[in-house]
Amino acid sequence: MTIPVSVVMPVYNSQDFLPEAIESILSQTFRDFEFIIVDDCSTDNSAAIALDYQKRDARIRIHHHEQNTGIVGARNTGLELAQGKYIAWMDSDDVSMPERLAKQFLFMQSHPEVGITSTNAIMIDEKGNSLSDIQMPQTHILITWAFCFYDPIINPAVMANRELCSQAGGYRDLAKDKTEYFPEDYDLWIRLSNQTHFYNFNEVLLKLRKHGKNITSTRLQSTLRNSSLICRAYLQSMLGREIPQTHLEMVWGIANPPRLRGIPQLIEKLYSRSINLPEISPLEKQLIREDAAMRLIRMAVKYPFDPYSLPVLRQALKINPKFHIYLFEKLLRKASTLREKAR
Repeated sequence: MTIPVSVVMPVYNSQDFLPEAIESILSQTFRDFEFIIVDDCSTDNSAAIALDYQKRDARIRIHHHEQNTGIVGARNTGLELAQGKYIAWMDSDDVSMPERLAKQFLFMQSHPEVGITSTNAIMIDEKGNSLSDIQMPQTHILITWAFCFYDPIINPAVMANRELCSQAGGYRDLAKDKTEYFPEDYDLWIRLSNQTHFYNFNEVLLKLRKHGKNITSTRLQSTLRNSSLICRAYLQSMLGREIPQTHLEMVWGIANPPRLRGIPQLIEKLYSRSINLPEISPLEKQLIREDAAMRLIRMAVKYPFDPYSLPVLRQALKINPKFHIYLFEKLLRKASTLREKAR
């Protein structure tokens, strides 16, 4: 008999947070799952903690790597071992809400066109204190629009069609060396973006822990740089034309020096394509219009002395004329700040 859900949790030196992460899965209201823990050669007490839980719950299966492979290798091992129709990803330092698996499973069962679901989240610190809310776009169209600028899918909150992920080849690690980080989850979603639909639950079903050992904290610049490369391939495939890498570096905030030339045209093409999709709703069209205009305004205000700041502003107001009041207030605040610095 097919297992409905396989929960996969890669583990590496997570003894401080691992018990809470494991217990959040074992206490799910949805009970019919296997729980695969992949220990990636931990040197702390993580393996012993996982083994102790395995003795208490037969749903837990532990796989020990003989050598450290990193997060990509651990996730792919879990993908290979999983037998469920759906695979639910979980990180060893996060906390799933009790109804997470139940809600995702029922939704995917009733929406076969959706291959990837994720959720909103609460950012917590090392002690579990709430830091901020993380809200992501909900519908497939809004998610694919967001892919143009950032990754709107929270990986440890994902439930996915296992066969779909396997056929795509799982996660890839294309980092040039170990000092860099390649956002393997964003890469996978982009590769699947033309094969299935995405959906984000408009509620918090995960507590996402922030601490000093998070990969995005320790290797932020390489994360953004490699994300821009992934994004460039996505946009070029979408628009059917070559896009200079400098444009993507502006979009991802890593351009040095920053240059706004070509940005209005790029955003306009992406905007026009998205709002003319045949299945788009009036609300989705409005949200994309507001987001596109806001992105342009923020760039122009951030770099007011760039020769192309005025064309960027004109394009923003062309997309959303209602933003002229907001823009005027924003420019006044920027001018005031510059005057204060000049004194």
